[in-house]
Amino acid sequence: MEQIRECRARARKRRTSRGLTLVELLIVVAIVGVLAVIAVVSYKKIVASSRVSEATHMVQGIRAAQDRYKAETGSYANISSSINQFYPAATPGAFKTQWGGPCTLCTTGWNALALKPDGPLEFGYATVAGPASAAATAITFADGNTVSWPTSNTGPWFIVQARGDTDGNGKFCSVVGSSYNNTLTINEEGE
Repeated sequence: MEQIRECRARARKRRTSRGLTLVELLIVVAIVGVLAVIAVVSYKKIVASSRVSEATHMVQGIRAAQDRYKAETGSYANISSSINQFYPAATPGAFKTQWGGPCTLCTTGWNALALKPDGPLEFGYATVAGPASAAATAITFADGNTVSWPTSNTGPWFIVQARGDTDGNGKFCSVVGSSYNNTLTINEEGE
């Protein structure tokens, strides 16, 4: 009788101390893998969104500064020598550049707009302006999309563009605004 009790006790102990089977282990690994992929994708989207928010914030700030400049002078400030000549970095990349240095590619200094960014910037910025008699230049992005404006102007105009390659892969994200409307055009968001 004693041997039977011992045998049953050993069998119970084996059943309660048993480990994971291979199938259970594979299921756990698969679940952890799926959760890791979801976390990485979500993290990348959040980072990309925060980078574009810098550009949208600065473009809106430049638009407001252009409106203040026009209220004081009667025309918008033509800062950049072209809509594709960027400041503070001529070729924005996966780095940050401090605002406030000299602008060698500008027709007028950015000081005319009195902008004060919160810190170093990942995007480059350009703004061009013209009188009602001059047509605004269309912008064509690398993916072939184009932003254009009316050819008949009723008054002075400006265009502002932010461009950045924040992940360093050679694809640029652009944010474009103008005096023609209150909308922003975002091209290649997340690049």
